[in-house]
Amino acid sequence: MSARRGARAGANPWNAAGLEWATSSPPPPYNFAILPSVRSRDPLWQPDANVPRPGYLLHRGREALGVTPLAGEPDVILKMPEDSYAPFVLGVASTLVFVGLLFHSTQFTALAGLACGLALLSWLWPRRSLGQREPFAPQGTTPAGKVAETTAESITIGSEDETLALPVGSAGEHAGGWWGVLTLVVTETALFGYLIFSYLYLASQSAQPWPPEGLPKLGMSGLNTALLLTSSVFVWLAGAFVRRARSWPAFWSMIVGIALGVAFVTIQFFEWHGRPYGLATNLYGSLYFTITGFHMAHVMAGVLMLAALAFWIARGYFDGRRDAALTIGGLYWHFVDVVWLFIFSVLYLSPYWMRGR
Repeated sequence: MSARRGARAGANPWNAAGLEWATSSPPPPYNFAILPSVRSRDPLWQPDANVPRPGYLLHRGREALGVTPLAGEPDVILKMPEDSYAPFVLGVASTLVFVGLLFHSTQFTALAGLACGLALLSWLWPRRSLGQREPFAPQGTTPAGKVAETTAESITIGSEDETLALPVGSAGEHAGGWWGVLTLVVTETALFGYLIFSYLYLASQSAQPWPPEGLPKLGMSGLNTALLLTSSVFVWLAGAFVRRARSWPAFWSMIVGIALGVAFVTIQFFEWHGRPYGLATNLYGSLYFTITGFHMAHVMAGVLMLAALAFWIARGYFDGRRDAALTIGGLYWHFVDVVWLFIFSVLYLSPYWMRGR
């Protein structure tokens, strides 16, 4: 009887305080044409709840507000990803990787891993449309009669004395990738810390000469250290050139950084080949090849990352304001170089100090 003959409920029959009751019932697909500014836990119970305020008009549902971590004040317009099948393909391919491992099929696992890589590359490939904002006609007026409009650099609403303007795009701490790589750096630091601690502990407990073949030769490893540190300089220069709108110097700086990384990998392989022991020969060999092997894997991943950045620089995807990917790639590469300094100090220099004692 209530459903057929009862009084129809209004937009907010419960007198609730949440913004979900601020729109009409049933709500429109977008809820709010202009994002409201919320400054309390109970925004609809405030005395000025019905007083129109300036808000932010976001572009076609492909943007979101980035806010300061403490005050929650909007300070950037974040570009949202477009529709893509890449996450679905990545999920299926990663599942197939483990299926291949369960069935001990190297070829199947490799193909599934390749599909994972291609899906990730497609997912993360920069689109020019994500770096450029399409100007569009004013979307109407606010309840106070103020026109809301957007520009290529910022989004504004209000009169000249009451304008809200925010930069468009993610950079620095606003970039999700920056936080992701920072988290990766923390976890990988723990990994290498465990490995180096294991090396030092077992070296202190070993009754045999450490390393077994005598003091390590510093020629090739010293050259490799110089190459890797120099590569960091050129990667940093590439970012600096991009921020100054000098694309081709940035491209060639990145190419030099890649070449130095490839030289490091090549010399490391030659050094491995010259060792008189293998991964399973003795305790020292196991630790040496495990530590340097993990680092080598990080260097090779970094070289691929720098190659993608060099290609994107050549294609003009970065400019002085949008270089988050360069910052993120540089963070990873500099981390790899710092880790090598610790490995070089422990594996190559510490035996001289230990023998001296």
